[in-house]
Amino acid sequence: MAIIVASLALSQGAPREASAQQAIITMPAADTTAERQFFVMHETQARFWNSSPYWSGTYFLTYGVGSDTELALTMFDVGVDRQGALYVNATLAAGFKSVLPLTGPGLRSLELGLITGAMGLVSMRDRSFGAWMYAIPTIRLPRLRTRLAVGVSYATEQLYGAGYSQFSLAASIEQPLPIPHTRGLSLVAEWFSGSHELSNLILGATWHLHPALILVLGWKIPTRDNYFHVNEQALVAEVGVFFPRVGRGPAYPSEH
Repeated sequence: MAIIVASLALSQGAPREASAQQAIITMPAADTTAERQFFVMHETQARFWNSSPYWSGTYFLTYGVGSDTELALTMFDVGVDRQGALYVNATLAAGFKSVLPLTGPGLRSLELGLITGAMGLVSMRDRSFGAWMYAIPTIRLPRLRTRLAVGVSYATEQLYGAGYSQFSLAASIEQPLPIPHTRGLSLVAEWFSGSHELSNLILGATWHLHPALILVLGWKIPTRDNYFHVNEQALVAEVGVFFPRVGRGPAYPSEH
């Protein structure tokens, strides 16, 4: 599952990287969709190399409403297993994310903030209702521009999987790569603790090729138990498209 979006900086007037995203891979990140802009994304998770191959897709739409806040509508985990059966954890979600700046004008380069959000969940498997909430402090290190985040996530079984409603530790790291002719290229890693569907270590890269396009490629390693065999792991690939902003002004935030 993932929600990946290039967008605004943590606070108005603060420095930002050329490539920002709404989430690292699954974990919410310290960026939000630009005000008056729509974003759509497709994510594929797939495993083809053992006796239990599968494909799962996540589809979502976000809209920036300003003040570092966005609205989101997401369909998590629509897919099929080897027998062609509907993936059992498909869930519809609607909610918001907001990033609260915690530093004054003199420390804006640190981008210290609190990522907060909530989504209502409806399981397509049994029509049950649930919720996902999180609070994640974040900071960007000077000079290296490395962004770190560690916080708490709580979700019910509609997102975490049948029988799992629990708190988790969520941690991530993002490292921009200042390589010439590779606009907005970053290495990323994230991890959720626990024994649920999101309990994974995911390593990958994001590439913001154009103000209207972002690509993501990653590798998912489940950590819910002590079994880390490649037969449990999966490839993650995402493509996101930003639509021109509604109303007056530049079509994309990076345009001046």
